[in-house]
Amino acid sequence: MAVRRLHNPDILELLEEGEAFANTITNEYFDVCCSWGFVPLVSEWRLLEARNFWLEDTGRMLRENMPEGTTALDHFKHAAFITFWLRRLVPINELMKVDGAGPLTPDALQFVRYANEMCALHVGFQICLGFELARKIDLSPNINVIHATEDLAMASELVRDTVVYLKHKNVSPHALYLQFRSLFSTLHADRKG
Repeated sequence: MAVRRLHNPDILELLEEGEAFANTITNEYFDVCCSWGFVPLVSEWRLLEARNFWLEDTGRMLRENMPEGTTALDHFKHAAFITFWLRRLVPINELMKVDGAGPLTPDALQFVRYANEMCALHVGFQICLGFELARKIDLSPNINVIHATEDLAMASELVRDTVVYLKHKNVSPHALYLQFRSLFSTLHADRKG
């Protein structure tokens, strides 16, 4: 099965299939870890558990917690549940330093400490980013969404704070939903009256 990127408009449907979920998320974790000079050993079993919990939670939310007639959840809710379960199930078993990588900087040590949380947050953010770009940009054959998303990222201070909370506090999928949604909302003047 081919590995898909998270920026595809049909990514949530594709991720419902176990092998596609495991392959796609492993690929994303590999990319993030390699950018820091590490290769991850990722547990396929834990990824599949995260997938199962994501589908259970979103199915239950759709059946029990949404207004009557709602047929689908938005990408922010899906991204939040995926991030929550990836963070909670800790699919990174081990990080191996890439041969030839330089000495461990304070930032690299921070990554080692929070690699699982950083990768989970990356996955959720990339899902949201792909959907939001698809909504806001005319996806003509001349626009490469993958390259467009490479230039967009969460502020490093926000990532640093978020991963610390993800690791050490009880951050719910609902809180992650609000964070993802707020990242892609536009500020506007308060119009009273």
